[in-house]
Amino acid sequence: MKKKTYKIIICISLVVMLFTSFGNVFGATNNYYTQYTQVSENALDTKIKDSILLDTLANMVNAVASLVEYLIGSVFYSLTGDNIFPWADRIIFNGIAFLDINFLNPDEHSLFGGASSPTILGDVVKDVYSTIFSLAVLFLGVAIGIMAIRLAISSIAAEKAKYKQAIVNWATCIVMLFLMHYILAFVFWINEQMVSIASSILINTIQKNNLTTTNFKDALDAVVDSETRLKNFLEAAGTPSGNDDVNNSPDIASALITNEDYVESRLKYVNDSGKPWYQSLADFFGNVGGMMGDIGLPRLTYDVKDAKAIGGLSDQEKNDAKKNGYYNVNGHKIFITEKAYHESDEYRQDVAATIFLSKNASDPNAIYYFYKDHPEIKIKDADSPNLWQANAIGIVWSWWGGTVGNYDDILANLRSKSLDEVDDTINQWMQYNVTYKKYYNKMQYRLTADKYIINAANGFSSIENGEVTDIIANLGSFFKQAAYVYTSKTKTTNSAGEEEVITGWRASKVSVTGALLYAIFIFQSCMYLIMYVKRLFYVIMLSMFGPIVVIYDFFMKSAS
Repeated sequence: MKKKTYKIIICISLVVMLFTSFGNVFGATNNYYTQYTQVSENALDTKIKDSILLDTLANMVNAVASLVEYLIGSVFYSLTGDNIFPWADRIIFNGIAFLDINFLNPDEHSLFGGASSPTILGDVVKDVYSTIFSLAVLFLGVAIGIMAIRLAISSIAAEKAKYKQAIVNWATCIVMLFLMHYILAFVFWINEQMVSIASSILINTIQKNNLTTTNFKDALDAVVDSETRLKNFLEAAGTPSGNDDVNNSPDIASALITNEDYVESRLKYVNDSGKPWYQSLADFFGNVGGMMGDIGLPRLTYDVKDAKAIGGLSDQEKNDAKKNGYYNVNGHKIFITEKAYHESDEYRQDVAATIFLSKNASDPNAIYYFYKDHPEIKIKDADSPNLWQANAIGIVWSWWGGTVGNYDDILANLRSKSLDEVDDTINQWMQYNVTYKKYYNKMQYRLTADKYIINAANGFSSIENGEVTDIIANLGSFFKQAAYVYTSKTKTTNSAGEEEVITGWRASKVSVTGALLYAIFIFQSCMYLIMYVKRLFYVIMLSMFGPIVVIYDFFMKSAS
């Protein structure tokens, strides 16, 4: 009866499902209560323009993420000399010497230090392993003595067989104990070979898919064309007309001004968010454009002319330049190698500039006008004075003595000396003059600046030689740059509508979504680093106490 009932219910259900329309069976949403509104992915960034709270939040999130990256990079720098952040791919492919797990043949900059200069941890691991190994050998020596005595005094055949098997186990254990060192070395070697193969596959895949010339920074800056970006830069510099050298090479100029490191060192005076108070004072003194027009634009013009000249060289001239270590353009050199720079007249110019600036470190007026008159000097000076300091503080300083020495005289004196004598002069100054040492360290920036100029001439700006192989690390850089957007303003169109017009020449405003993406990526990388260090600790502990594992295995076999 029950089976018949079940069959009837199933048949009725099938008929209902096959021949009944459910279009009006289930209730719809109450449209009178909830009006449908499409969610926009740009809603948050749109609101940030009018929200001080969200603007502050974006800057705080981005600042914390940047601080974490900086602190971890600084820790790695203090421990290994490499200022590097442990992105996931660098950890996976063993690209960070500090995290190298091979304590038997460690990298010089690893946790354990090199073979000739081990770290404290390296000494501890070595001493613990040696101690445990020695105790294990001592234990096995005592054990074989006891088993030999028992075998000798035993008269029962079963007991003799048991002790003979124990001696075989002992022999196996002693072999394993002395082979363990080589087994560990072989495991480390296999791991390193697998990592090398995997990284090679990744690099080949990147090259095969033509990603080696991908410039993530250019992708971010693609929202503004070169001409508009350059126009905004010139307007920010107070010289909207610019000059022919810059205006005729917008791609080269744009490639330089989108490089943040270049901007901070060569164009640090340029402010794209309106005129600062000291520039207004500069205008009052009759110097329209102030620091931007006096120093920033001449430096950019100087570098654009050099990059344009490099781009116009023949292939043979470029090959010769690579052999010589420098390009010879516009009556001076753009350097590729440190050796070529050290043997050049430009090196003497920089030394003379360093001596002059260090002597006049307390005279903003002298420093300001020196930089104004010498755009060819490429010193990464974060303490350079603005025009207000040059005129106000400089006037006061001039009452107490003013400029010390003359740059041309110092340079003429250095040119009369040999290279060894110049180096001796540098060493003497660095030994007795702390201020000179500070400026000398800034002097080393010329090679970096020249590299940016060469890159701009070749059509790429941000990544050295246009190469991208460590994808995740470059994605981290991408997220960091993506946190910034261009400053803009709302403009009324001819049709009485509104549109956003970009007024900045570089990404300088932090967006909420960009800051969150960057912070999340940093957080995930930190979590991965913590898990890797945890695993690293376990592997080290297991490797150090390997002899105990061998002894434990021998003891369990003997007990059974």
